Amino acid sequence: MNFSVTVATTTGANWLLVNTSSAATPANLSISANPAGLSVGTYTGTVTVTATSGSIANSPQAVHVTLTVTSSNTLAASPASLSFTQATNGTPPATQTVNITSSGAGSGAQITFAASVSLNQGQNWLTVSPLNATTPSALTVSANGAGLAAGTYTGQIILASPGVSNQTINVTLTVGSGGGGGGLNFAGSLAHFASAGPGSWKTTYTLVNNGSTAGQVHINFYGDDGSPQALPLTFPQTSATPNPPATSLDRTLNPGAVILVETTGPANQNTQVGWAQVSTSGGNISVFEVFSETITGAIPEGVVPLETRNPGSFVLAFDNTAGYATGIALANIASQQGTINIIIRDDNGTVLQSNSVTLNALGHTSFNLADRYPVGAQRRGTVEFQTPAGGQISVIGLRFSTTNAFTTIPPMTK
Repeated sequence: MNFSVTVATTTGANWLLVNTSSAATPANLSISANPAGLSVGTYTGTVTVTATSGSIANSPQAVHVTLTVTSSNTLAASPASLSFTQATNGTPPATQTVNITSSGAGSGAQITFAASVSLNQGQNWLTVSPLNATTPSALTVSANGAGLAAGTYTGQIILASPGVSNQTINVTLTVGSGGGGGGLNFAGSLAHFASAGPGSWKTTYTLVNNGSTAGQVHINFYGDDGSPQALPLTFPQTSATPNPPATSLDRTLNPGAVILVETTGPANQNTQVGWAQVSTSGGNISVFEVFSETITGAIPEGVVPLETRNPGSFVLAFDNTAGYATGIALANIASQQGTINIIIRDDNGTVLQSNSVTLNALGHTSFNLADRYPVGAQRRGTVEFQTPAGGQISVIGLRFSTTNAFTTIPPMTK
């Protein structure tokens, strides 16, 4: 069968080329695009094949072609992320500056771009100025959490220019807790607690004020699904009687004071697990916790320090040889769902497995490493947890012996 070939471009010049205008089946057509002389943008065209002999029911046939012409220039932002902190309904934090530059071969590497804001939580708390500029340029970024509840809010400033890859600047605003009279700021997280259940789990929080003035502490408790977790709290310095279950704790500490707070419960109920968010009024106030399990003849304990870091990754060393086992507790302390990439390496640094886990906003999970990822069984190595863009996580490891005694493994940063 003989056929003819025609070319049509709906936008732009004659950039669409075909190696022949007619042929006979079977045949291969060579279609190419020549962007010379075209400006940045998207161009469309059609190659049409029409039978010239016989009656062919599905003639003609069209091949639709799209050509995208991009710039060789690139945008760069310094710094690439910003963090703001504000007390609940307090004075807005100081503005910050982001320098925008460009590089590339064309137009002297100058790029005209637009800046826009995208928010993951809350409304109208993030602004950027100017909205349109040409590189090199400085953007002024403002955050104002007035009217927002205590928590962590994330958003992005998106820089866009035709034909140039978008550049994203991640922004985090931490609004201080309103508990205990307001004016509190996020101080850190405790990646795991355990209370009640068959192991008679108990978690003890130690609150310390090393400052010279009185200070306030507010602790929120969250369960695996990210919802507030109600725990029965006991204050052993004053009474052995548990208070009614509560999802948060407020206490004022005098200078030099120490307060202990315990949470436990009966063995005939499910174990309550989760993580804790700590806010303070500033100064020199800190919190750590100890959780324990009652085992015949022993009560092993693990210490969880207050996590204040927000690195790109946390790394835990593990040793699952000679009967030992490694447990993991992982919390998403951001106010939006997060997918955490996980990389498991052996003791030579070779990657054994890459995976991910998605946690709800303020969600939590805990698991035996070898049960969840059998590639880690009977091995030594490291497991890396990568912080989602614009988010924040908290991690703690547990090392179990052959008798189920355990201690915690401190996370390293990367």
